[in-house]
Amino acid sequence: MCAFAMAMRQARFSGPSYDKLAEGTIRNSTSDVCSTFRENGRPNPTKDYDRQLSFVLQQLFRAFRNEDPNEKQQKAFPPNVILALAQLVYTEEQRAIGQLARLGFFFAMRSREYLKVPRAEQGQTKLLLLQNIRFVRNGKNVSHNDPELELSDIAITEEGREERHRTS
Repeated sequence: MCAFAMAMRQARFSGPSYDKLAEGTIRNSTSDVCSTFRENGRPNPTKDYDRQLSFVLQQLFRAFRNEDPNEKQQKAFPPNVILALAQLVYTEEQRAIGQLARLGFFFAMRSREYLKVPRAEQGQTKLLLLQNIRFVRNGKNVSHNDPELELSDIAITEEGREERHRTS
């Protein structure tokens, strides 16, 4: 398996646009090979006699990880770009999509970078889940797959609190 991992690292099985593959990619590919071995009744080739990950393979993965460049942090979209995109709409559906994108941007994706949020000391923004989004029309809940969903109001709920947003 070490030879396979080295060949993967050197991108021997990849297209010409790759010089070297990252440790995570190699680890995942090795795991896929092991799954194929197990599915065919063979022992896991990455394990030693003590059923732990091979010491040599561990060292190889560590070396790959240490050589890999650090991940580049991406800059967040500025809010004015999101607003400009949201204004380029021509149908009710596009308008609803633009508004949902703005809500997602502020409430789920990058809100800590632009807003003061409770629990800032935890260092993580809570994910916005589908169950936290309710659609309301004429005081009644509307199903997420309603064909006229874009005509509804949105209610974002979190821990018993609710904020309403008009979609039209």
